[in-house]
Amino acid sequence: MHRSKPQTAVFALADSPSGLAAWIVEKLRAWSDCGGDVARSFTKDETFTNVTLCWLTRTIGSSMRMHHANAASPHAQLARRVEVPSGFSLSPGGIVRGP
Repeated sequence: MHRSKPQTAVFALADSPSGLAAWIVEKLRAWSDCGGDVARSFTKDETFTNVTLCWLTRTIGSSMRMHHANAASPHAQLARRVEVPSGFSLSPGGIVRGP
C-alpha cells in the first residue's frame, strides 16, 4: 500500500492517533527482528516517540508518498553503482535484500 496507494491510508491515519499508532506498531512488528513481540526490539518510549513525531508533525503522508515516488524511479537509476565508500547492514529478518 505504501508503494501503490499511499493516500488511501493517509486520510484515515492523519485523522486518528490510535489508528496511526496501530499502523506504526504493525510496521515495527513486521519490519523488525522482534519475533512478533515489538517490545523485544523497541522500548515503549521509542514506539511512542515514533508515533508522536508522526502525529504532531502530520508527516505520515509525506513518509508514505516517498515509497510511491521511489517505486516510480526508472530501473536504470536503481541499478546505478555507488562509487563512494558505503556500508549496509543485513539482519536475519530483513525485508530488503542487500547488494
